[in-house]
Amino acid sequence: MISPGDEHALLKEEVQAVATSVVKVQRASGAARIVARQLLTQLGHPDCSLPKGVSGAPVWPAGVIGSLAHDARVAVAAVGMRANVGALGIDVEPAECLPSELLDLVATPQERLKLGDDPYRGRLLFVAKEAVYKAVHPLDQLFLEHHDVEINLAERKAVVRNGRVVDFEFTTVERTDSTFVMTPRPKGVKSDSFPLKDVSDGRATWENLKHDFPQRIIYRRGADGSLMARIEGTTPAGERHVEWTMHPCGNR
Repeated sequence: MISPGDEHALLKEEVQAVATSVVKVQRASGAARIVARQLLTQLGHPDCSLPKGVSGAPVWPAGVIGSLAHDARVAVAAVGMRANVGALGIDVEPAECLPSELLDLVATPQERLKLGDDPYRGRLLFVAKEAVYKAVHPLDQLFLEHHDVEINLAERKAVVRNGRVVDFEFTTVERTDSTFVMTPRPKGVKSDSFPLKDVSDGRATWENLKHDFPQRIIYRRGADGSLMARIEGTTPAGERHVEWTMHPCGNR
């Protein structure tokens, strides 16, 4: 979550690019870099600066690939080693319909014919195109308009104007009349929703007992501010679970 004071996490080289921006922009930029620096530390690059390059994208350490994104409330980052990841782009948007006046700007005529695949009337198209641009720009050095990327939400596939094909995945969290529903939407796998079953004592459980695996997705906050994520359920081979822990990076 973007918080007051995150703007102070910007290092000297990073401040220059947003020095004339409003505090809200500086804060979001700092929050995204807080997350990125925590991830980079795990790759052996602690406390490194991520200034903006000529294109506006972050300049990553040698051998590293990454992507940053934020909306008004949340900042996210993803990193990897270039030896293992060919391209990487992420984006985050509120689960709200795209303003109707922006639809022509974002959606191609072909995409408009399939707008029923997008429950947010263009918002998923927008977020997918933003992520695709971040992934392919370092490869092709092409400036892309929204109509230069054709999105097929059903197949989780994007085609760029130069013919490059990009796969993508996304997850939505929606509020219904009675609860919240999380829907991971991976490529090549049927999307299943996980209603929020329980929230108590710093723990949130999302459950779908009809799903093959997992049947439950659990998040639990630790006393030290860490966040544990766990997926669990029953498979033909028996009970199975996978879990991992995320720790706050702070802006110190």
